[in-house]
Formats: sequence, structure tokens, C-alpha cells
Amino acid sequence: MESGIDPLGDEGAAVADDLVHRFAEALARTPDTGFRDWMAQQFEEAHDPRVDRYWRLVWIVNGWQVVPDLIPVYPWLVQALRHRLRTEADRSGGADHINPRV
Repeated sequence: MESGIDPLGDEGAAVADDLVHRFAEALARTPDTGFRDWMAQQFEEAHDPRVDRYWRLVWIVNGWQVVPDLIPVYPWLVQALRHRLRTEADRSGGADHINPRV
């Protein structure tokens, strides 16, 4: 995001692909379109600034280390994931199974 990478461009696709493969490896999943769609759904659901603020306050009150805020990254990542899903569906001629959000 800070480097200005377009989530709909080739560089954004490469970043999203790398993250999909890393998450798939960590979760012992196959980095296919179903997993990519699942990831997009997880990041869409996690994008709630109120929840982020709640956990930040919990960390502060308990004296725990406050981790960097990733909320701004979620919309970019979801957009990159969904764009790649649409691109793959367009190539295969079947966009019926793709979640249309974003």
C-alpha cells in the first residue's frame, strides 16, 4: 500500500499470490481458487476498525505490546484477491462460484 502497488495490477497480483501461498503453507491448505476465496472472506470479516480498537485497548490496559495496525491493508488485500479470482474465472468462463463482494 505505502509503495503504491495497485491491487488490480500485475504487481498486486504477485503480492497476493505470494500471500496466498504463504497462508496455504502455514494452514496446510492447497493454494487454489477456493482457498483464495476463503482468504478474501476472512479478511473482509476481519476488517472492522471497532474490533481492532478494542484489542488495542486490551493490549494497552494489560501492558502488552501493541502490534502494528493492519486494518488499512485488508481492503487492499481483499481487492487484490477478488480481482485475481475474477480474472481466473473470466479465463475459465465460469464466474458463478466467485463471491461478488468487492
